[in-house]
Amino acid sequence: MEQHSSEIFRNKKVCVIIPTFNNEGTLAKVIEDVSKHTNQIIVVNDGSTDSTADILKNFNQFDSISY
Repeated sequence: MEQHSSEIFRNKKVCVIIPTFNNEGTLAKVIEDVSKHTNQIIVVNDGSTDSTADILKNFNQFDSISY
């Protein structure tokens, strides 16, 4: 029996860390795609000067760290 990736993530208790720096063009899509597999997501915003921080406000169900 083949397991779906979301089931594998749950069984292994995996957390995905997404580093980001000025990725306003792709960040939302990356978070949406990863969230299809796990809800254990931490986004690390490394001092972005674009709208990355505003995008992260739309994903308050995940942890984010900003520097």
